[in-house]
Amino acid sequence: MATIPYDETDCPPFDAFEEDYEISWEDDGAAGNAYLADHPPEIPLRVVNGGEISTSESYRAREQARRNIEALTFDDGKRTVTITSAPKRLYAILAAYFWPVRDTSGQVWLIPRRESTPRPNGGVCVPLMADWTVNRAIARFAEYFPHANLPSKDAVLTALRALAGEAEEVGDLWVRWGRADDGALWWDAGTGHEFIRVDKDGWTLHARPGCYFRSGPTRTMPTPVRGGDLDDIWNFVPVKAADRPLVVAWMLTAMHPDRETAAGILYLTGPEGSGKSTAADKITEAIGSPIARKKLDIRRGDDRDLIVGASAGWVLGLDNLSTLTAEQQDLLCTLATGHEETYRVLHTTTDTVTLSIRRPITMTSIDVPVFRPDLISRMVPVSVQGLDAPLPEDEIAKAWRASQPAIFGAVLDLLAAVMAAPQPISPPAVMPRLAALGRIALAADRDRGTETLLRLVAVASELLGDTVTDDPFFDALAQTIRAKWRGSAAHLLEVLDPDGELARRHGRNWPTAKGVSARLKRSQRALEGAGWFLSADHLPNNRGQVWTLTPPGL
Repeated sequence: MATIPYDETDCPPFDAFEEDYEISWEDDGAAGNAYLADHPPEIPLRVVNGGEISTSESYRAREQARRNIEALTFDDGKRTVTITSAPKRLYAILAAYFWPVRDTSGQVWLIPRRESTPRPNGGVCVPLMADWTVNRAIARFAEYFPHANLPSKDAVLTALRALAGEAEEVGDLWVRWGRADDGALWWDAGTGHEFIRVDKDGWTLHARPGCYFRSGPTRTMPTPVRGGDLDDIWNFVPVKAADRPLVVAWMLTAMHPDRETAAGILYLTGPEGSGKSTAADKITEAIGSPIARKKLDIRRGDDRDLIVGASAGWVLGLDNLSTLTAEQQDLLCTLATGHEETYRVLHTTTDTVTLSIRRPITMTSIDVPVFRPDLISRMVPVSVQGLDAPLPEDEIAKAWRASQPAIFGAVLDLLAAVMAAPQPISPPAVMPRLAALGRIALAADRDRGTETLLRLVAVASELLGDTVTDDPFFDALAQTIRAKWRGSAAHLLEVLDPDGELARRHGRNWPTAKGVSARLKRSQRALEGAGWFLSADHLPNNRGQVWTLTPPGL
């Protein structure tokens, strides 16, 4: 039996020990007694306190389940009664194996008791009604009642609903990355007992953070190691040298789970075969947050599919896009900076559950679609140019597996340095829409000697220019309006397309009379960047707006 020095900020890996262990400290014993009270009873523990030894009771889930089952048989004063109801038997079993907890959205989850302290303040959460939970409950029932018929799914769900009534509030659940009350960041390796804590003093390996939700896209990741070089990532991610600071800034921001710290959309473009999808995978794996190789595709399914898919993992990946509708762009804007969606719970009339998510997003594309300005303001565009000496995919994968832990460790080193960097007294003259990314980029620039914000402004301006040059409405505007013009939106549409030919040719890409004002307002920044001057005056008595358009050079 080993003695482990007690450290309040470094709790022992409770579920990592197969044998008994003891904890010792040098104080008056108050901290030790408090810690003993919080120790998970399923692991034997001896506490050494100033020469005195106290021992915790060893909790065994199987033994507790049997005690719960025995409690179903009792004497009511007249006879011995045995409750044989399948839901009550299931409840007795489930209560011995799981803690029910409730997050801020009202959704109930289960934490296996072997992964938790007596108070459910840590562990890997599984959905209450998941197939895994139902199947596990049926398997346990068969173990304790081998001669009884297997319970129906309805009986299992009834027992789970009863268990949900005991759920304790635990706050927000973490997906891959979490933020502790002391400001430290936590990362989940996906193993159940390996977690990284990052603060201004560096990063350390631990075994017990807060409550994590783990799903299919949350794959197991290697543990990072020290001594790596962040620049080694460019051997696998062939982005232009000028765009590398943008990638680093996005990576550091994507490791922050706070709703107000939005990383935005990392948008990778390049010719066919340049390695855009591979680069997106390597970038996200370098921050310990891999996306599924089969990217979510917003061209299939409805918005709910995308929202639920995004909530299941940390980084949302969209691959090989060629076009996006206005509605899809609006949805991506909210997912990048914060989205809430409320659904009715199945088989209920008024019960609802709210998904509140904000996700870092990667997008890849060969042909640049025409983006709306509000989406461009949430994007970090980078160009992929391909590797100088391409290797077979299996060789790249092998080399990446060997390099990824050290690269991830180097990213964590930089993240800790950014967290320790003092905030600037005054913001810079140019700050992007993604203000959190801008602040993190400034701190990284001081450490690495780069100039991220200037590059971000330049590439964003290029995309804004594309919204004007590639849009048929603005193309017609540039060809027709050669002098200062004033009039209503409907009048402007008549001037640009008097016979309706452009509307027939371009279909939904051509605005209606009501849509002209909205398009001018949405693209005002892009037009002004191209040299136009726009202003709108409201007529009295709610008689509409009058636009004044001045083309470039006047």
